[in-house]
Amino acid sequence: MPPETVNLINEGIVGAEELDRVYAKLLANPGWRVYKTKSAVRKVDAWVMREEMPQRLVFLKSLMKLLCDMAKGRLGRDEGKLIPIQLFICHYENGADSCPLHRHDCKQVTLSLGNPRKMLIEGQPQVLRHGDATFLSREQHSIPKEPPSPVNAPLRFASRISLNFFYTTTSNPTASVTPRNPKRPRAPEDTPNETLRRRLQ
Repeated sequence: MPPETVNLINEGIVGAEELDRVYAKLLANPGWRVYKTKSAVRKVDAWVMREEMPQRLVFLKSLMKLLCDMAKGRLGRDEGKLIPIQLFICHYENGADSCPLHRHDCKQVTLSLGNPRKMLIEGQPQVLRHGDATFLSREQHSIPKEPPSPVNAPLRFASRISLNFFYTTTSNPTASVTPRNPKRPRAPEDTPNETLRRRLQ
Protein backbone atom coordinates (compact mmCIF):
# COMPACT_ATOMS: atom_id res chain seq x y z
CA MET A 1 0.00 0.00 0.00
CA PRO A 2 1.53 3.38 -1.00
CA PRO A 3 2.10 5.98 1.70
CA GLU A 4 -0.54 8.63 2.23
CA THR A 5 -0.17 11.83 0.21
CA VAL A 6 -2.36 14.89 0.82
CA ASN A 7 -2.24 17.92 -1.48
CA LEU A 8 -2.56 20.93 0.82
CA ILE A 9 -3.83 23.15 -2.01
CA ASN A 10 -6.45 20.78 -3.41
CA GLU A 11 -7.75 20.03 0.10
CA GLY A 12 -8.05 23.74 0.92
CA ILE A 13 -5.59 23.48 3.81
CA VAL A 14 -3.13 26.06 2.46
CA GLY A 15 -3.65 28.47 -0.42
CA ALA A 16 -1.64 28.17 -3.63
CA GLU A 17 -0.42 31.76 -3.32
CA GLU A 18 0.89 31.10 0.19
CA LEU A 19 2.90 28.05 -0.92
CA ASP A 20 4.16 30.00 -3.94
CA ARG A 21 5.47 32.66 -1.52
CA VAL A 22 7.13 30.02 0.65
CA TYR A 23 8.82 28.53 -2.41
CA ALA A 24 10.07 31.97 -3.53
CA LYS A 25 11.45 32.76 -0.05
CA LEU A 26 13.23 29.41 0.09
CA LEU A 27 14.83 30.06 -3.29
CA ALA A 28 16.37 33.20 -1.81
CA ASN A 29 17.41 31.41 1.40
CA PRO A 30 21.03 32.28 2.31
CA GLY A 31 21.50 29.00 4.19
CA TRP A 32 21.83 26.62 1.24
CA ARG A 33 24.90 24.36 1.25
CA VAL A 34 26.00 21.73 -1.26
CA TYR A 35 25.33 18.20 0.03
CA LYS A 36 27.22 15.39 -1.70
CA THR A 37 27.14 11.63 -1.44
CA LYS A 38 29.01 9.13 -3.62
CA SER A 39 26.18 9.06 -6.16
CA ALA A 40 24.16 12.23 -5.68
CA VAL A 41 24.28 15.97 -5.08
CA ARG A 42 21.76 18.61 -4.05
CA LYS A 43 21.59 21.72 -1.88
CA VAL A 44 20.28 21.53 1.67
CA ASP A 45 19.54 23.52 4.80
CA ALA A 46 18.58 22.16 8.20
CA TRP A 47 17.17 22.95 11.61
CA VAL A 48 17.75 20.55 14.52
CA MET A 49 14.53 21.18 16.40
CA ARG A 50 15.89 20.92 19.93
CA GLU A 51 17.70 24.18 19.10
CA GLU A 52 16.27 27.62 18.44
CA MET A 53 14.87 28.07 14.94
CA PRO A 54 17.37 29.90 12.69
CA GLN A 55 16.25 33.43 11.89
CA ARG A 56 16.48 32.72 8.15
CA LEU A 57 13.77 30.03 8.50
CA VAL A 58 11.38 31.78 10.89
CA PHE A 59 8.91 32.40 8.03
CA LEU A 60 8.30 28.61 8.02
CA LYS A 61 7.03 28.54 11.61
CA SER A 62 3.29 28.40 10.81
CA LEU A 63 3.83 25.81 8.06
CA MET A 64 5.89 23.66 10.41
CA LYS A 65 3.14 23.83 13.03
CA LEU A 66 0.66 22.65 10.40
CA LEU A 67 2.85 19.68 9.38
CA CYS A 68 3.39 18.81 13.04
CA ASP A 69 -0.36 18.88 13.72
CA MET A 70 -1.02 16.70 10.67
CA ALA A 71 1.59 14.19 11.85
CA LYS A 72 0.10 14.13 15.37
CA GLY A 73 -3.31 13.36 13.90
CA ARG A 74 -1.92 10.24 12.24
CA LEU A 75 -0.28 8.67 15.29
CA GLY A 76 -1.63 5.42 16.62
CA ARG A 77 -2.96 5.19 20.17
CA ASP A 78 -0.01 3.08 21.29
CA GLU A 79 2.64 5.43 19.85
CA GLY A 80 2.42 8.08 22.54
CA LYS A 81 3.34 11.71 21.97
CA LEU A 82 5.16 13.17 18.99
CA ILE A 83 8.82 14.16 19.42
CA PRO A 84 10.10 16.54 16.71
CA ILE A 85 13.67 15.86 15.55
CA GLN A 86 14.70 17.88 12.52
CA LEU A 87 13.61 19.93 9.54
CA PHE A 88 15.79 19.02 6.55
CA ILE A 89 15.23 21.12 3.42
CA CYS A 90 16.40 19.91 0.00
CA HIS A 91 16.75 21.94 -3.20
CA TYR A 92 16.81 20.05 -6.50
CA GLU A 93 17.85 22.71 -9.01
CA ASN A 94 17.51 20.41 -12.04
CA GLY A 95 17.10 16.79 -13.04
CA ALA A 96 20.78 16.06 -12.39
CA ASP A 97 20.29 16.71 -8.67
CA SER A 98 19.12 13.61 -6.85
CA CYS A 99 18.89 11.74 -3.54
CA PRO A 100 20.17 8.15 -3.20
CA LEU A 101 18.11 5.23 -1.91
CA HIS A 102 17.89 5.26 1.89
CA ARG A 103 15.54 5.04 4.83
CA HIS A 104 15.29 6.49 8.34
CA ASP A 105 14.54 4.86 11.67
CA CYS A 106 12.11 7.69 12.41
CA LYS A 107 8.99 8.97 10.65
CA GLN A 108 8.78 11.92 8.30
CA VAL A 109 6.46 14.22 6.39
CA THR A 110 7.81 15.46 3.06
CA LEU A 111 6.19 18.60 1.66
CA SER A 112 6.97 19.16 -2.03
CA LEU A 113 7.17 22.67 -3.47
CA GLY A 114 7.86 23.71 -7.04
CA ASN A 115 8.14 21.43 -10.05
CA PRO A 116 6.84 17.84 -10.03
CA ARG A 117 9.47 15.22 -9.26
CA LYS A 118 9.38 11.44 -9.10
CA MET A 119 10.10 9.75 -5.77
CA LEU A 120 10.72 6.01 -5.59
CA ILE A 121 9.13 4.60 -2.44
CA GLU A 122 9.91 0.92 -1.82
CA GLY A 123 10.69 0.71 -5.55
CA GLN A 124 7.36 2.20 -6.65
CA PRO A 125 7.36 5.56 -8.49
CA GLN A 126 5.20 8.36 -7.15
CA VAL A 127 5.13 11.83 -8.72
CA LEU A 128 5.12 14.52 -6.03
CA ARG A 129 3.61 17.87 -7.01
CA HIS A 130 3.47 21.39 -5.59
CA GLY A 131 1.66 21.17 -2.24
CA ASP A 132 1.89 17.38 -1.80
CA ALA A 133 2.52 16.27 1.78
CA THR A 134 3.68 12.63 1.89
CA PHE A 135 3.77 10.67 5.15
CA LEU A 136 6.57 8.11 5.37
CA SER A 137 7.20 5.58 8.12
CA ARG A 138 10.65 4.06 7.59
CA GLU A 139 10.09 3.16 3.92
CA GLN A 140 13.08 3.11 1.59
CA HIS A 141 12.92 6.06 -0.80
CA SER A 142 14.96 8.09 -3.25
CA ILE A 143 14.75 10.93 -5.77
CA PRO A 144 16.31 9.56 -9.00
CA LYS A 145 17.95 11.68 -11.65
CA GLU A 146 15.76 12.84 -14.54
CA PRO A 147 16.47 14.02 -18.11
CA PRO A 148 16.15 17.75 -18.87
CA SER A 149 12.64 19.02 -19.66
CA PRO A 150 11.90 19.60 -23.36
CA VAL A 151 12.40 23.19 -24.49
CA ASN A 152 8.83 23.30 -25.80
CA ALA A 153 7.45 22.23 -22.41
CA PRO A 154 8.58 24.91 -19.95
CA LEU A 155 8.01 24.24 -16.27
CA ARG A 156 6.10 26.62 -14.01
CA PHE A 157 8.78 26.77 -11.33
CA ALA A 158 12.56 27.03 -11.53
CA SER A 159 13.20 23.88 -9.45
CA ARG A 160 11.88 21.59 -6.71
CA ILE A 161 12.24 22.12 -2.96
CA SER A 162 11.20 19.65 -0.28
CA LEU A 163 10.58 20.29 3.40
CA ASN A 164 11.30 17.08 5.30
CA PHE A 165 9.98 17.09 8.86
CA PHE A 166 11.47 14.19 10.83
CA TYR A 167 9.89 13.04 14.07
CA THR A 168 9.49 10.08 16.37
CA THR A 169 7.24 9.24 19.33
CA THR A 170 7.57 8.56 23.03
CA SER A 171 7.13 4.85 22.26
CA ASN A 172 10.34 4.94 20.18
CA PRO A 173 12.38 7.84 21.61
CA THR A 174 15.81 6.74 20.30
CA ALA A 175 14.82 6.64 16.60
CA SER A 176 17.41 8.41 14.44
CA VAL A 177 17.10 10.65 11.40
CA THR A 178 20.48 9.44 10.11
CA PRO A 179 19.93 8.00 6.61
CA ARG A 180 20.59 4.30 6.21
CA ASN A 181 21.84 3.16 2.84
CA PRO A 182 20.62 -0.40 2.16
CA LYS A 183 24.15 -1.34 1.04
CA ARG A 184 25.85 0.01 4.19
CA PRO A 185 24.75 -0.53 7.79
CA ARG A 186 25.03 2.51 10.00
CA ALA A 187 28.32 2.79 11.87
CA PRO A 188 28.11 3.34 15.65
CA GLU A 189 29.72 6.77 15.35
CA ASP A 190 27.16 7.99 12.79
CA THR A 191 24.90 10.69 14.18
CA PRO A 192 22.74 13.16 12.25
CA ASN A 193 25.10 16.08 12.91
CA GLU A 194 28.29 14.13 12.12
CA THR A 195 26.84 12.69 8.91
CA LEU A 196 25.67 16.11 7.79
CA ARG A 197 28.99 17.74 8.66
CA ARG A 198 30.93 15.19 6.56
CA ARG A 199 28.83 15.86 3.47
CA LEU A 200 28.24 19.61 3.54
CA GLN A 201 30.63 21.89 1.72
